[in-house]
Order: sequence, then C-alpha cells, then structure tokens
Amino acid sequence: MEPSQIKTFLNPEPKDVTEQEASHFIVLPFPLEKSTSYVTGTAHGPQAILNASAQIEFFDPETESIPLQKGIYTDHRLHHMAINEEDTKAVLDRAASIVKSYIQQDKFILTLGGEHTITPGVAKPYLDHYQQQMTVLHIDAHADLKDTYEGNPLSHACAIRRIVENSPIISVGIRSVDQEEFEFAHEHPLITTFYSHQIASNPNWINNAIEAIQTPYLYLTVDVDGLDPSIMPATGTPQPGGLSWFEVCKLIKMAATKAKLVGADVNELCPLPNHHASDFLAAKLCHKILAYSLLK
Repeated sequence: MEPSQIKTFLNPEPKDVTEQEASHFIVLPFPLEKSTSYVTGTAHGPQAILNASAQIEFFDPETESIPLQKGIYTDHRLHHMAINEEDTKAVLDRAASIVKSYIQQDKFILTLGGEHTITPGVAKPYLDHYQQQMTVLHIDAHADLKDTYEGNPLSHACAIRRIVENSPIISVGIRSVDQEEFEFAHEHPLITTFYSHQIASNPNWINNAIEAIQTPYLYLTVDVDGLDPSIMPATGTPQPGGLSWFEVCKLIKMAATKAKLVGADVNELCPLPNHHASDFLAAKLCHKILAYSLLK
C-alpha cells in the first residue's frame, strides 16, 4: 500500500482491523490549520503520523503490551482540508460532539493535530465529564496562555487559556512565554508550570511533576515542539532546550501510572520534505501513549 493511502493507525492486516463498536482506542485525525504564525504545514501532520505508524511494531516491549489487541479504530470524520475553510468555533464544536459521544462509550480518544487550537475542542468534553477529578498534563515549548493572538481567541497561542476551567493544569517544558502569560500562570491557582530552565537544573523534576498530580484521571496534550528540535525539527516553532525522548516517555509513563490516562492529543507536527524521522517519532509517541494508558 502506498503511504498516501494509509488510513488506519498502525495499518494492520484486515484480520486485525477492529470496528468502532469493539475498539477501546479511537484515533481522530484533525488537520486544523487556521492560525499558524511561523512555519506552516500542521494540516499535513495527521496523515504523516498515519503513514509513519505503518512502520511501528504492534508489540511494545517496555510495557509488554499490544494496544492493537484492545482495538484501534481510526475515525476520519474530521480528516479533510475543508475544515480549514469553515468557522473555527463550529469545527471545534463538531469535534467536541464526536469526542463526547466516545467518552460516553468509555473509549480512549487520541486526536492527531493539526495546530494546538484543536485542544479546546477535543479536551472540552473531558473537562465537562471529569471536572475537578481530572488533571491536564501539557507538554509544550509555549505556555499557550494568551487571551487572544492577533485578535483571535481561538488561536494555537491561546489553546491552554481556553481550557483553564475546573481541572488542574501541569505545563512542562515551557521556554517561550510573554510577561502577561507568565504572570497569569503564576497567579492562577490551577496552573503549575515546569519551565525548561528549571528542568535543566533539577534532576528530580519528573518526580516533582508527578507529585503535582492529585486527581484520579489524566488528560494529555502534547505539542511536539515540547521536544528538543534535535529530535523534532518538524514543527512550526522549534525552540532549543526541549525535552528528550526518554524524558517525555518517562514523564507520561509515570503520570499514567499515578492517574488513569483517559484521553490525549498530539499536535503541531509540520512534516518536512524527505525527512520522515520526525513523523515516525510522533507516530511512535502516539503508540507509547496508547500503551501507557493501559498501565492503570
């Protein structure tokens, strides 16, 4: 099968394909790209992840698990470029409706972005469902706490500001923030931030981040620019000083061991021509997230 034709996460053989009703995992490609401000291309991120996922072994040796055995269904209802011609709020509301229906079926939804603007749409049903019983773990180079960006409150730079409701938020890897965002985060009782300069000088930072999780449920949002550009150059704003592969994996694994990981989104992959390492890393991270969610 040609890479451009891959439609199912992991691209399993027909005998291993599970229908929606019998699948525990739902993969939701969401190629929203409406407010990117530097390098563009996030609209192509979901397909690049699906293409790269075909090269991943189904068995995860770290967790000794096979997420595919729980059933993985790829829902393509949002996987078309026409969404970028529509009103952003209407598209986010449609995504929220899809996610809400799956939460009611007790399924784990992994959304593939697209820009970080997807998070207010796909995380909102989780916020409504779990409220104070859920923590949002946010991995990113940016705080994304602007109230508006270039006059737009539904921007990638406002993603976390739009979900500050009842659930605690732990932001990790932040190294690009303006003064207003810094002060907002410092003063907000629900936001805990681990800045990259703090991480660099604190060998116990992961344990500290895990200690901050005080709820039984966990939602994860990963902007891939939270990773260091030495391993993830294919993103809109590759900031130096990011997290390593093993730091990200250890953080998510420990978090998913302490609280039940119920949903996630991975966003801001901007595929580079003739460079598939970043695509594969993003796909591998998605598979790890599914595997870690089975730990608790």
